[in-house]
Parts: sequence; structure tokens; C-alpha cells
Amino acid sequence: MPREIGNLIHLRHLNLSGNSRLEELPETICNLQELQTLNLASCVCLSKLPEGIDRLVNLKHLPNDYTQILYIPQGFQQFTELQTLRLFHAGRGSNKLGYLKRLDKLSGSLELRISVHDREDVNEAREAELRNKVHMQSLKIWFINQMTSTDSDEQESVIHELPQLEQLSVWRMRRLEFLGREFLGVADGSMPLGFPKLKKLSFCYCPSWEKWEDITAEEEGNVTLSIMPCLRELNFEGCRLSELPHRLLRKASSLQHLTVRDSFYLSLRYEEKNASGWGSLSHIPHVEVAKSY
Repeated sequence: MPREIGNLIHLRHLNLSGNSRLEELPETICNLQELQTLNLASCVCLSKLPEGIDRLVNLKHLPNDYTQILYIPQGFQQFTELQTLRLFHAGRGSNKLGYLKRLDKLSGSLELRISVHDREDVNEAREAELRNKVHMQSLKIWFINQMTSTDSDEQESVIHELPQLEQLSVWRMRRLEFLGREFLGVADGSMPLGFPKLKKLSFCYCPSWEKWEDITAEEEGNVTLSIMPCLRELNFEGCRLSELPHRLLRKASSLQHLTVRDSFYLSLRYEEKNASGWGSLSHIPHVEVAKSY
């Protein structure tokens, strides 16, 4: 791209999407202070942004999916009017999740790829304040776990702090063995509204997952405790789990569809209507349990 692009000081929209040969942007592009849209989608060889990008004070849209951009200059966190950002890498050698803290106007879809090395990285996830991103419609979070098993066991769930979340898929958590009450934000003495807008929840290919902690009988009867009140669909595939949290599922009063596939122990317990666990699912209108072989 020619350096002279910086002379177009009144330019508001610049579409570079699909430019497979573009490897870097000239620093002069930062002279375009009226620029509102910088579309970099599918610039598959582009690996970095100009250091002076924080000078684009009017930038609102930065589609950057299908690029190689791992690092975004620190001044990026000043883009409080930014509405579109498709991909964000976080972790050592890239960006801090805290850069997203003030970007509460983000909307549409965002994919986070987070490299987790230790406890400090886990705690930093809260710094993004994802719960304030109320305009987000789709959020994909990929964790690249490089922690030791001890550190990993101490991770805290922050997913329940996303009150606008409507769909959640937990995929290939190979070291997940126990899912505790903190997943829903339930702690002793607290009465949260866990996942208030979640409609679909799926667990897929968690081969070590053996237990999902249920709520207590007292909590089930407490009318002030609301858990997944909008949940309509719950799916399990390729999981080692042997029993479902029955009280919790009854608390999810809108649940309409439960599907179990390729999960030997769940199938064994629930596949027949006269099986030991079937009665606990009788309140769910549509239950599909694939036979275990």
C-alpha cells in the first residue's frame, strides 16, 4: 500500500478486505483521523497494525477476522466508540484482556483467543468486564491452556458474568473433571441470577468430566434463586458424565429439549423410560437419549 494513502485526510471508509498480499499497513494511514471504518477482513498475510493507530480517534469499525494480527498497540484501548472488532488475541506475547475494558459499544460477533499460562492470566479475564458488552450478539472464547494441572484446578468461572449470553458451547475441555456451583455463579449465601438470557447450552467432547454439582434442596425451593430461566435446549455429546443435576434442571423451568449422544454413562442411566434416572427428566417435554453400545 502506498504511503500516500495518508494524504486522503477526509477519508471515512477504507475497505481492504480480501487483500491476500497485504503484509503491513503504512504508518501514514494513522493520519486519517476522520476514518470510521477500516476493513481488514481476510487480509490473511497481515500480521500487525501501525503503532500510531490510536490517532484514528473516530474509528468505529475494525473487521479483522481471518488475519494474522496477534498484537494490537496499547493505545487501542482508547477506542471507546469502537463497535466492530471480530478477533482479539490475549495472553503473553499478545494483548491484555484489559484492553477491552472500556470498549462497551462493541456489537455483533467477537472471537477471543486467550493463552492462559498461570493464575495471573485467569484473574485478568475479569479485567475485560465482558458483562458490560451488552450489544454483543455472538461471543466465541478459545482458551489455549498452558497452565499446570494444579493451577488449572483453581480456575474460577467468569462466564456466568455475561448476562446477555444466549448460547454457550463448551467444547473439548479434556481436563475438565468436575463442574462446580461457581459455573453458575452460585456461592453459599448468595442469590444470583445465573445466565438470565441463556437459551442453548451444549457440552461436547469432555472425556474426563464425571460430575456436575447440583444445587441443594433448599436452593431449589427458594423462589428468589433464578438459574437459567430462559434455557430451552441442553445438549451433551461425548461426555463421561454419569448423572445430571436434577434439582438444577428442574430450576431451569423453560427447558424444552434435552439431547444426549455418544455419552455412555448418561445413556445407560436415561435411555429407557423405565431406567433409574428417567423419572427425574419427566418434566422436560422432549428428551432424546441415543442408545449406548
